[in-house]
Amino acid sequence: EMGALDRAGYQIIQERGELEAWAAEAKAQGWLSVDLETTSLDEMVAEIAGIALALSPGRAAYVPVAHVEGDGDLLGRTQRVDGQLTLDEALAVLAPVLADPACLKIGQNLKYDIKVLARHGVPVVPIDDTMLISYALDSGLGGHGMDELSERHLGHKPLPIKELIGSGKSAITFDRVEIDTLDILDDPDLKEFELIHILDDSGDGLQPSALRRAPPPLARNDLVAS
Repeated sequence: EMGALDRAGYQIIQERGELEAWAAEAKAQGWLSVDLETTSLDEMVAEIAGIALALSPGRAAYVPVAHVEGDGDLLGRTQRVDGQLTLDEALAVLAPVLADPACLKIGQNLKYDIKVLARHGVPVVPIDDTMLISYALDSGLGGHGMDELSERHLGHKPLPIKELIGSGKSAITFDRVEIDTLDILDDPDLKEFELIHILDDSGDGLQPSALRRAPPPLARNDLVAS
């Protein structure tokens, strides 16, 4: 069980140079946790609102690319929030890393992210997926969603998404969440990066001995090709 989550190393990336530095570090170390924040659970219509990244536990960032503000007029029009990279700018920097066979991409239910990014012509290889690893190890223990895995293996209850977007008829899409609140997101840091060290034998330093039984990284190129 881990201690309190330290968010001091979280940041919002709003300049291309900052993102280029993160991409270079990911390429140099050989791994990156990635999680898309989108406007829909349907990967065929979802628009990317931002991209969450982590380089190591405690070092996470959010790259907003399509956040909007305003309630919209009768036609539903809104205004793009200032201080964001465009999606094209962000993908121009990240696409080479996401497609780099020497850089492992870590995530949860990455099949969704892969399909969304494929619509933008960006392949993602190779991968480690915490959902697939958990299912292979502990298929009978319960669910394999990120919140359940986080509580089960890390003793941490993640921030419920409804605290950001609301629920029911008052729920908003992620692109309407205020950018300056997004550094509290756990997704790319605790919920994926730390779990992969526990669930996957390729990690170092965070595996309880009872869980050091994972096979080699799962479903990488095979998942992408399916």
